[in-house]
Amino acid sequence: MNTELRMRVVPDLRFLAGADGTPDRIQAKALVYGAVSEDMGGWREVFAPESVELDPDLRMLFDHQTSMVIGRQSAGTLDAMDDGSGIVATGYPPDTSWARDLRTSMERGDIDQMSFRFLALEDDIAWVPSEAAPDGGYVLRTVLRARVSELSVVAIPAYPQTIALARAS
Repeated sequence: MNTELRMRVVPDLRFLAGADGTPDRIQAKALVYGAVSEDMGGWREVFAPESVELDPDLRMLFDHQTSMVIGRQSAGTLDAMDDGSGIVATGYPPDTSWARDLRTSMERGDIDQMSFRFLALEDDIAWVPSEAAPDGGYVLRTVLRARVSELSVVAIPAYPQTIALARAS
């Protein structure tokens, strides 16, 4: 099995600064249960409620770059959980030049979305009739069980319902 990446727009992704102007934390709604993805090349995708298992050492990255770690659960710099409607996370970024650049881009509104990497463990494929679709419908993949290993703050997502916020302590 191969891991898959999904990117999604989130209306509430924020990078909030600490009192001294340095990055403090990023809050995100990284995955929303029941939210249908954008067209992914002739098909769409949705995650069923309670379908996600988080990797025990989950990481939050910037743009899926392993050299740009915003937070990691084992380091105590990432908190993530299933809140019943999806996956919410708070990452505590390092005081580095790229994290300060990310903060600037988020404050400007240029970057405000989330993506995630996952391994599908169980899914279902169905045809969904729709008068709005060119072929009268579309293929919908419902992810019934998945293991999420990474969350990423991104500029171009697959799911427009995700959110990222920056907050001060």
